[in-house]
Amino acid sequence: MPDALFEFQERWMRSASAPLRFLAPGVADAPSSDYDPLLVQDIVPAQGVSAIDRLGAYRRQYWYRLFTLMQEEHPIAGLLEGWEAFNPLADRFLRTRPPGRNLTDLASGFPSWLRSVGATDQLVEACRVDAAWSRCFRAGTLALPDEDDLAALGDGTLDLVLQPAVQILRTERDWLALRARPTDSVSSMGIPPLAPAVWVLSRQGTTIAWDSVDPRLGKLLDAMRRGSGWRETLERAATRSPAIVDRIAEWFALGASRQWWGVRG
Repeated sequence: MPDALFEFQERWMRSASAPLRFLAPGVADAPSSDYDPLLVQDIVPAQGVSAIDRLGAYRRQYWYRLFTLMQEEHPIAGLLEGWEAFNPLADRFLRTRPPGRNLTDLASGFPSWLRSVGATDQLVEACRVDAAWSRCFRAGTLALPDEDDLAALGDGTLDLVLQPAVQILRTERDWLALRARPTDSVSSMGIPPLAPAVWVLSRQGTTIAWDSVDPRLGKLLDAMRRGSGWRETLERAATRSPAIVDRIAEWFALGASRQWWGVRG
């Protein structure tokens, strides 16, 4: 690539990706004072649109696309805050970590950032749920256990692991029920009532299933998420809490029906 073209593209991206300025909720401006004067000179007006206006249109399009991606990643948080209030939060977050070419991880770290800037516990938790939902969708898949694998599990020659898509969540409020609400018909909403629970999210084809589970099962799955196998985890847990033995068959069957278990290749 010629040096002059490379420099032009660098100046273009710096100007076109300069953050918008929120004048009021839902009102964002793209002031021309943010643009590189040399870049403005190099852009040719077209069809009656000035260089400044062309840059402004691209800049708005670029940032509105980022806001749309953040909204798609955080539907619960958006419902909680209202979209006009959510976009300035997304803007502040994205200023701290300008997005690269790969937008897959655009929202990574958003819950932690919200906590660091003093957001409410409810908003942070809602974003944690949204983030877990996204991880569940994007994670890879291990082979499901077949009859031979289950036989090997029984005789101790094989152990099952947790599918990468399985997510374990502890929440104070039932945010997951809100995933079924149409985001385009709700501008703001109240906070769900307190209902502490442990949830397991799993991918079922193109949808996400979520189950409220016994906290003891949640601890077992946490141990498996850290790398332990099903049999190994149960042996340790049963030593500490013999009462769980009566629930093992039930929990294993639930996991099998939801495709929580996998076999390492």
